[in-house]
Amino acid sequence: MGRRLEKIHIWLDDERPAPAGWYPLRSYETAKGVLWKCLNTSTREYYLAAISFDHDLGGEHTGYDLCLDIQRMVHDYLLGPFDWYVHSMNPVGRANIMFAMTQVERLWRARGYQIPPCEVPL
Repeated sequence: MGRRLEKIHIWLDDERPAPAGWYPLRSYETAKGVLWKCLNTSTREYYLAAISFDHDLGGEHTGYDLCLDIQRMVHDYLLGPFDWYVHSMNPVGRANIMFAMTQVERLWRARGYQIPPCEVPL
């Protein structure tokens, strides 16, 4: 029998507090590290249920950069479907994240996954 994985909801934001039940990550680097912990089968710790993105993370990288990493992970069959949301107040950053994640959803659908549209829960 396999070990039980922790279901995780990631709140990517360098300033705002995470809602109840969401795991706060303050930087791109930390978020990317947690994503890898969702992927590696030998050391996998988490089951990724959802990510809510902020764009501006107060450093060199943005939430959009994480979306580009997610695109590569999905393209390489490393990451399956999860719910996603955008809570960024940056209109251009928000649009870029939404575009990138819509492309991820298209890839999931092309692979036969049934992806319901995400509604903003926050």
